[in-house]
Amino acid sequence: MLPQERTILIAAHANTIRSLIAYLDEVPDEEVPHIHIPNSVPCIYKIDSTTGKAIEQDFSPLSKSKGNWLLSAENQERLVENLGVDSESFARSAFAAWDVDEDGLLSKEELMTGLFKWKRDPNPAINALAGKLLEEVRNFRLTL
Repeated sequence: MLPQERTILIAAHANTIRSLIAYLDEVPDEEVPHIHIPNSVPCIYKIDSTTGKAIEQDFSPLSKSKGNWLLSAENQERLVENLGVDSESFARSAFAAWDVDEDGLLSKEELMTGLFKWKRDPNPAINALAGKLLEEVRNFRLTL
């Protein structure tokens, strides 16, 4: 039985994540080695607290996964639309868009403004990522 209304972050080796995804998506044993785990790409699963099973989120008709990958082929077009693509990196594109004074550096205010925009995104993966990053920015203390 899982606690209700909890957010749990798991960061682990690809093989550990692969086994969790295999369980949550009910992947047959022979297909498990073929599950692709991209580096540093968040994925969100909603879990039924009584059954412990992943809840179908229906974000992509193309994907067999019940998880919602932040960066995936299915949502790449929407991300390009929202972030713009003036480089090969989504992160670099986002930071360039947030750099209001165009000095090549993000101030804390510029970063927080950009993250607040992401926080309003209807995609739960983007919303959750923005929330965690905002929390880190707020708690950051530079000591010399």
